Amino acid sequence: AGEPCGGQLDASEAGYITTPGYPLEYPPHQDCRWVITAPEPSQRIVLNFNPHFELEKLDCRYDFIEIRDGNSDAADLLGRHCSNIAPPAIISSGPVLHIRFVSDYAHQGAGFSLRYEIYKTGKESPSLIVTQS
Repeated sequence: AGEPCGGQLDASEAGYITTPGYPLEYPPHQDCRWVITAPEPSQRIVLNFNPHFELEKLDCRYDFIEIRDGNSDAADLLGRHCSNIAPPAIISSGPVLHIRFVSDYAHQGAGFSLRYEIYKTGKESPSLIVTQS
């Protein structure tokens, strides 16, 4: 049912995830899963949402995007979002994020678009710096 969507993504290059057809209405009966993985175990991933965000509102029961801090449905929930307010930036605690998008049979909206990339802290890991003596 619905459009093909989801997949395994590599965060070594920044990229985008959108609902099928964004910014047109997303199709009904979607259940999409994306897993984003950073190349290094010490790296984290940041998601930034486009402000044009629109998912059916009803308590996020029917249409929602869910972000988990790991590689499966069982990982810690970082957020479950719907309505027309885009979530703030989301940062993983480790190198993997799991994103799920679900829509029911009725009331579609524009959906979401997000950009994923490796989260840059102010300094890179000091273990990578070789000092000359």
